[in-house]
Amino acid sequence: MMKSIKRVIDYLNISYHEALELSSDVFLLCVKNHYIAELESTERGREYLELCKRLNTTNLDVEGFRKLKGEVKS
Repeated sequence: MMKSIKRVIDYLNISYHEALELSSDVFLLCVKNHYIAELESTERGREYLELCKRLNTTNLDVEGFRKLKGEVKS
């Protein structure tokens, strides 16, 4: 929990007591945003975020699938 509080303090540039007074949803959103910003600062982190985005995609890329199957000539 202390790491999360530290993340929020650093992210919002607020005091410890101000961080504790945040509503839980705002607090958790700030923790998430700080973590994402931290990952975006390195090449490896950006690759990880791209992988997460790809793995969370649920829509089928029909055109890409057809290319894989050889049905569409590029």
